[in-house]
Amino acid sequence: MAFRNPELLAPAGNMNTALAAFDAGADAVYCGLKKFNARERTDNFFCEEMGKLISYARKNGKKVYVTFNTVIREAEVDDAADVLAELDYLRPDALIVQDIGMVRMIREFFPNLTVHASTQMAVNDSSGIEIAREMGIRRVILERQTSIEEIRAIMKHTPLEVEVFVHGALCCSISGICLLSSWIGGASGNRGKCKQSCRKLFMDENGGRGYYLSTRDLAAFRLIPEFRKMGIASLKIEGRLRRADYVSDVVTAYRTVLDAPDDRLEEAFKEAAFILSRTASREPSCGFYTEKSASSVIRKETLGNVGRPCGTVRGTGKNSFRIRLTDRLHIGDIIRIQSRNSDLTESVTITDILVNGKSTVKAFPGQECVIPCRDRVIPENGDVFKTGESFSSMEKRIQALPESVPNAVLDLTLDSTGLNVKSSFGTLWHADTAFEEALKNPLTEEDLAEEFTCRMPPGLTTTVHSSVIRGSFFVPKSILKNLRREFMNDLNSRFTPESIRRISLGRAEKAKAFHASLQPCVQQEEKRILRKDAPDELILPFFTPESELEKLREKVRKAYESGVRKFRITNPGNFALLKGLDGIERRVFAPFPVANSFAVLEAKSLGADSVLMHVECGKEDLESLVAKSVLPAEQYVYGRPVILATRAQLPVKGDFSDLPGEHYFSLQDSGLSMVIPGKIFSADPLPGAIHLFDLRYAGEGENGPASRFNFDRGLL
Repeated sequence: MAFRNPELLAPAGNMNTALAAFDAGADAVYCGLKKFNARERTDNFFCEEMGKLISYARKNGKKVYVTFNTVIREAEVDDAADVLAELDYLRPDALIVQDIGMVRMIREFFPNLTVHASTQMAVNDSSGIEIAREMGIRRVILERQTSIEEIRAIMKHTPLEVEVFVHGALCCSISGICLLSSWIGGASGNRGKCKQSCRKLFMDENGGRGYYLSTRDLAAFRLIPEFRKMGIASLKIEGRLRRADYVSDVVTAYRTVLDAPDDRLEEAFKEAAFILSRTASREPSCGFYTEKSASSVIRKETLGNVGRPCGTVRGTGKNSFRIRLTDRLHIGDIIRIQSRNSDLTESVTITDILVNGKSTVKAFPGQECVIPCRDRVIPENGDVFKTGESFSSMEKRIQALPESVPNAVLDLTLDSTGLNVKSSFGTLWHADTAFEEALKNPLTEEDLAEEFTCRMPPGLTTTVHSSVIRGSFFVPKSILKNLRREFMNDLNSRFTPESIRRISLGRAEKAKAFHASLQPCVQQEEKRILRKDAPDELILPFFTPESELEKLREKVRKAYESGVRKFRITNPGNFALLKGLDGIERRVFAPFPVANSFAVLEAKSLGADSVLMHVECGKEDLESLVAKSVLPAEQYVYGRPVILATRAQLPVKGDFSDLPGEHYFSLQDSGLSMVIPGKIFSADPLPGAIHLFDLRYAGEGENGPASRFNFDRGLL
């Protein structure tokens, strides 16, 4: 039986990397604008650049997905509407979204944009997929800590497209749960600012040291045949912080396996492994996909040697250092120098190489070379790793890309009365044509869609969202082409790029006007105390393996029958588990991030009775949200929030600390390894909010070091 190849999806931090990915065989790329994307540390795209990339991809049969995958603060809602207006005009193939509030805004005000649920949205099982479908989401990106057996079970129930990660860095934490970087210094992973605090060196209470939260990298190319059989829609390569050389090599490796016939798979696996061995990465693994790999995904002994070893430092000077090489170096390469005794690391882009005092373009294994650099602290006797190789900038090619062309998304319906074409610009075009009933060779919906997917006519392009034929008709190609020409002439006569942009801007203004009109609910201030295993309140888990979903449903049923009427919802899928239960109170709770009034609206439409405002938010963020929340809003004022949760077995138990002396606790709960801070989080109760005291991992009135978290500095 032949199975359809899944899409190969590559990361693109800039135009150079996007083109390199397409050249190497990627079917699609995902990339972000300068704001509201989860990789703010990469170059990212200006709107004009994104438009050129989208037009280039459309012309060449490729796709572009734009990441809009951060938590949005209440003060940013109007800015988000403006960015969505730009994206509505540019029309990428989909937006990757984390914040359910933005799903709500897109669905209500920008309905022509397709939404994919980011892995950060925590859609981890079939119950989550059910809720995603209700929200109008077309594709879900599963959590990287879902096993291949669990994915196989999920695929039996999903009406949506499913995307999985196959290569790149792994987060130790379940996606969307990690607050570690934010807790330490305000750099939130939910806001694209993660400082990779999980890669730090830690110490346990017995004096041991190790990289207790650092994972191996994912390299799941051998699982491609299994993903293909399951019907996975897209295979995703992680790495928007990576350079073009890395992305090109990884795409080439995975394309080699995807295109190999069954009788050449083993040969393709070997070729892919060889190509990947040249890339800068940590020790490869199958991540959490297999039980064996998951049991050893944490490697505490070493940071993981990100990069290919290429030598050791033999001496340092004021503005240079000397390397004994074990691999080739070339001008334009990027190297990382890692201290053997501490977290000290330094990255250098090579602009000159000196061998025997003479400048050269490249140096070879066995040679000693001097690398000039300025204002860098190079670790003595440090290990040197190559993390990037010189690669064409494609400057002339990028400059030659044509300007972007607006795209009309079409819904086609052909029946006995003729052809109807609805465009995303709000127009409806009808051709009153009587089509002959087909005796043979009837027109297919695929052929109809292909004809109306126009390749760069003057002024506009078109793509087809839906194609429906009601009946069986014979339509000669000449007639179909004439219909398409008539429609395009009509569309071009009505619209210009300027008028199309005004339509998108008008949608943003409607969203902002609606936002301004929102009025908060009337609520009484009260104090709520949350205890572990409280008899009158059930906290639903934020991660449930598909194999455990029925047990969780049974637990909910028994709790309800025993009189429990308060349920805390920690991810979107929890709403599905509570359907049909009358007289209950649904309270949205951490780590489900609710940071804006549109997220409150969406939570209410899903059945929520109250929401916990996102624990990462600062005082001004919380005050702004209280003033717009249509549901009673809880404020987390006291407790130890979970700042990391993982299915991995952490090699540290109890108290541990980082080198600056910040303390944490590792514990087991609900089948997961949890990390909570040593310090108690304590904030000022705000007027108009319900004040939540979380005593699951903290004693009431506990003395000891306290933290204000982001309360004073705000969520950056």
